[in-house]
Amino acid sequence: MPAQALHAISAINDKVEHSGGYALLTMWFTGIYPRARYGLIALGLLALGISLEWCQGAMHLGRTRDMFDVAANSAGIAAGLTLALLWSGNWAQRVEGWLGTSD
Repeated sequence: MPAQALHAISAINDKVEHSGGYALLTMWFTGIYPRARYGLIALGLLALGISLEWCQGAMHLGRTRDMFDVAANSAGIAAGLTLALLWSGNWAQRVEGWLGTSD
């Protein structure tokens, strides 16, 4: 989406959106994969964030690369990993157990 259209739809600070989005992605994937995969999840999401920033700058549609977005993404990943390690990790298996759907 061109940069001009983004300001019209976003009511929250851009960096808060980046952090929140990557925290949710991290919590999602740490919920469905075992703890042994958390490092790969973090690396994969970090690679996603860097790739998207690079592609965004390559589009030439008024968007730019922003390393502060990568920093916000990284903060979200760190927050999501912290929550997963302290509380929410493996949430999908717990939900399946409550529903009685696990094998």
